[in-house]
Amino acid sequence: MATWFVYSALACLPVILTPRVLPPRAVTVLPQAGSPGPGFQAAQDGLVHLTIVSKAKGQILVALLNDTPHQIYVFYDPGDNRKGIVPVVYELQRRRIGEASFHRIGTPSDLVLDILAPIAPGDKVLFEVNTAGKDPGRYRVRASYIADESIYQLYKNKWPNLEDEEFMRMLAAGNNIYTPVFRIVRTRR
Repeated sequence: MATWFVYSALACLPVILTPRVLPPRAVTVLPQAGSPGPGFQAAQDGLVHLTIVSKAKGQILVALLNDTPHQIYVFYDPGDNRKGIVPVVYELQRRRIGEASFHRIGTPSDLVLDILAPIAPGDKVLFEVNTAGKDPGRYRVRASYIADESIYQLYKNKWPNLEDEEFMRMLAAGNNIYTPVFRIVRTRR
């Protein structure tokens, strides 16, 4: 099976967030109206959270927190640590005005991380999301994790030679988590 299909199916498909050429305007990221504010901007799935840590022009810093009593497994590269920030497989999604659901934006990346690495209980990983040049709208970030250690061992020992049944078990074990919705608005300089 092609590597890109595996990550797409696991909802871990990274996205190349190439900026589009826009007129000279600043892009500002604002929390969605009614959000609880900077003190609590976390979306959670049980005890695994995606939190928006900080926002700057064209960049959002996101933390994936493991508040479970066991390890979780995420597609990220713990060896590529730049000042505490690591590359994590994520997806940026947008919902336009009048649309009911979110849609992935960007194009699939050829730089797929094939490292499924553990995050210990109580630990977090920080990663950056590029929002430069994005059209105004409501956005969220999606990441995935696996909580089942047997799936991690299966991946570690047999990837990329998984049988169909093993591949389906791996797909079923994936859990998606999302950041709170945030807005990108265009402002004049």
